[in-house]
Amino acid sequence: MFSGLTLGFLSLDKVGLEIVKAGANTKQAKYAKRIIPIRKDGNLLLCTLLLGNVAVNSLLSIILADITGGLLGFILSTAIILLFGEIFPQALCSRYSLKIGGIAVPVVRVCIVLLYPIAKPIALTLDCILGRDVGTIHSRSELLQLLAIHVEEKALDDETGKVMQGALKTLHEMKVSQIMTPVEDVFMLPIEAVLDYKTVTQIFQCGFSRIPVYRGTMNNIVGVLFTKDLILVDPDDATPLSAFLQIFARCMEVLEESQSVSSAFRRFRSGGSHMGLVRKVAPGDSGRSSKPSLKGSPVVRKYDSIGTNITQSTRAASLNGRDDPDIELVGVLTLEDIVEEIIQEEIIDETDVYVDVDNRVEVPGDRCVLNEQRLRLLNAQLLEEPLTADEIRALSLHLLHNQPALSEDLDQKSVEWLLENAEVRTYDNQHRSKVRLADTSAAIRTESMLPENDTLGQSSGGNSPRSFEEDDLWIYRRGVETDVCCIVLTGRLAVLAGHDKFRSEAGAFSVLAVEALLHDGYAPDFSARVGSEKVRCIKISRPVYDEAVEYKRTGVVPLSIPTLRQLTEKIGEGVGLRALSARSSRALARGSYAQQ
Repeated sequence: MFSGLTLGFLSLDKVGLEIVKAGANTKQAKYAKRIIPIRKDGNLLLCTLLLGNVAVNSLLSIILADITGGLLGFILSTAIILLFGEIFPQALCSRYSLKIGGIAVPVVRVCIVLLYPIAKPIALTLDCILGRDVGTIHSRSELLQLLAIHVEEKALDDETGKVMQGALKTLHEMKVSQIMTPVEDVFMLPIEAVLDYKTVTQIFQCGFSRIPVYRGTMNNIVGVLFTKDLILVDPDDATPLSAFLQIFARCMEVLEESQSVSSAFRRFRSGGSHMGLVRKVAPGDSGRSSKPSLKGSPVVRKYDSIGTNITQSTRAASLNGRDDPDIELVGVLTLEDIVEEIIQEEIIDETDVYVDVDNRVEVPGDRCVLNEQRLRLLNAQLLEEPLTADEIRALSLHLLHNQPALSEDLDQKSVEWLLENAEVRTYDNQHRSKVRLADTSAAIRTESMLPENDTLGQSSGGNSPRSFEEDDLWIYRRGVETDVCCIVLTGRLAVLAGHDKFRSEAGAFSVLAVEALLHDGYAPDFSARVGSEKVRCIKISRPVYDEAVEYKRTGVVPLSIPTLRQLTEKIGEGVGLRALSARSSRALARGSYAQQ
């Protein structure tokens, strides 16, 4: 028994017992918890078990020799000790060491107490000579092999094993230069750029959350633009990028290309930026004390009132190639790059175009990609350009899902035809002076102060608003009949609603006076006027809507306005009108309305 327990207990590593103790198998954890206290002093346990083993074997040999005689006693004692004292106990305890050891702990404790006077001095001597047993500690390469074995034996699934191996290899073995994005593949903006619709759309399409900004050459990074900051930007204002950087003053980490990934990871998670510029320093430059160190320092630059780089924090060194020709920007590293190396998979989000940017490997399969043509709906710079097919498709879905009154009469095809033949109109106030824009606000205020049935131009007083009576910026007048529905594409309309003329705004994709398409003699109970410098909208008249309803009912595509106009020019207006059907006549009348 002592021989088997010696093999069983000493084969249980202390580190392994701690692992089993914290494992999911409660029965094995209970055995490990029992064994750990006596296994901690390994030399004392070893001496106790060996003393017991030797004592039992010697006693058995003496007893058999006295009973059977010399040679026979030797043969019997050897056979019994070999089979029942060594082979069977060791074979059993080596296979079920944890279970047998956990059961035998009380017996072993008694043996330790009985043999303590002899075993303890020997154990102390071994501790002095050999040192204390601390258990088996694996190196990083050994852990990698251990993980590979566990994955091969299906103790770990492939995904978990790959992530664990990636963490061990990436953080401590790889350098920043091995996983960075080369500078030639980095999307950057020049400091001279303006944040107009074109630039903001370009930023939106690239899909990056942080964009470096350079001056002159890409080696001279002067700041970083956070895409989320653009929520405060109005593309119509065309804000200079240099002025925008002054407001937020975002920082970036600066890394050496020979730096380990683990140190870069610590920098990123410490609360600084999640993007770092990777620089290459010429040989021999690192020993010069005249240059400040970049290690642990974010790029911090200050700007004067016109956005010119004037100083740099002493915490960071310049990346300006003109200031220091020995420093070269070679790439950009992000926290996402490190995470991708750890999980050993590319993280593909909704906006990614390439799986592998370096090798230009595109994202496979069908993805929900936003059609760039639909972004035109948000472009306030477009004037009276006709809607594209994608714009019409997007708007038709919007109307069908958000306007139940229209969805009852129309379907997808008829709504698309309706939008194709509706009037796209832009109210442009950019050419007006600031005084005129102030007058626009004054007109709205004056309208809100009028009596219930009064109209502009009928009130009296020193500052008569009569000049606004003929103002074409009023889309709707309260109490004035209309047969036109208005859909705002870009810009804002100021709306005065109800008896109290409560003021609100109707922004992009707002639909006003939809009842005008459904009922004759509709008079809105609100007034609406252009409330921004530019408003691009769609105006749908009742005749156009009737044509669309007829299209859905019969399935016959009505003639478009240009076709009717060409037909009328060829056969003569009078003859043409008599020859046309009732539906076509209404469409032609609607075409005349669209020209007004």
